[in-house]
Amino acid sequence: YVLENVLDLDEINTYDEIVLSNDTCYGPLVPFSHIFAKMETRVADFWGIDYQENGPFSCLTSNFLVFRKNVIPELLTYFVGRVNNSELFIENVYAIFECGLFNHLVSSGYKMDYYMSDNNLYIYKSPNYRMRDCGDPFMKKKCFAPRYYEKDNCIAALKYIEKNTVYDLKNIFENIKRLYGVEYDWENEKRR
Repeated sequence: YVLENVLDLDEINTYDEIVLSNDTCYGPLVPFSHIFAKMETRVADFWGIDYQENGPFSCLTSNFLVFRKNVIPELLTYFVGRVNNSELFIENVYAIFECGLFNHLVSSGYKMDYYMSDNNLYIYKSPNYRMRDCGDPFMKKKCFAPRYYEKDNCIAALKYIEKNTVYDLKNIFENIKRLYGVEYDWENEKRR
């Protein structure tokens, strides 16, 4: 329903891939060309950045998903039949979109893959390890939310970004101050 209101269905069917992304992360911390080049070598009908193993709730994280041409008709059918763009409860969005779509596609025989190395590190509390050890090209904004905030891990992640990427930390500092009231004396933090 959402996609057909934005794009003509006949036009969508001419695409080689559809990318669905949201603004819950900072990044990418590496060029998209590197991400797509790596995933181009993989045999998969759809892929994401990360796969979280969680029993019946296992799925690709939905902040960045790519659907290849052969799965696009099934994706559109799923959206038209199940996704409600007026849903307000995030838990329902996860159930229907993130886990629901993933399980529907896998049970329909489509092959999935993911960019990061195998891990099951907590996406909000371990950003430093996820970037350094698993190659996560994004950092979730909620890492700085009071519910999840692990100051040392966030500072280590920011140091990693500054040392290993060209991503402008100023964007993160401005955003976390506005969203969560988190401020750093960065020059002092870097020396710790």
